[in-house]
Amino acid sequence: MIAAIFPGQGSQKPGMGQSLYNGSESAKSVFEQVSDTLNIDVAKLCFESDEETLRATQNAQVALFTCGIAAYRALADTGITAEVFAGHSIGEYAAHVCAGNIPLEVGAILVKKRGRVMAE
Repeated sequence: MIAAIFPGQGSQKPGMGQSLYNGSESAKSVFEQVSDTLNIDVAKLCFESDEETLRATQNAQVALFTCGIAAYRALADTGITAEVFAGHSIGEYAAHVCAGNIPLEVGAILVKKRGRVMAE
């Protein structure tokens, strides 16, 4: 049995997800869909932000959500898929999207709102 487990806030770092974005059309599509849904450039946020900017709750949560789903979809393209999904804190949202429980766009909206509320 294969499980997909997604991390919570604190595991973010500048440049995260860039190799996924450059190496997988599925991963790149996730970044683009989240960016379009939230009207922010998530690739720029992940790849070009300094540590302090990326650590801000409202930014970290969107970045981790996006990178988690992008990583899973890139892996799924190789034929490896999970049967069970779990996540710690913000990772729960990525787990739900990858499990098919909620659409990517809905998850992105919830994560953005969650990050904004937690930052306040």
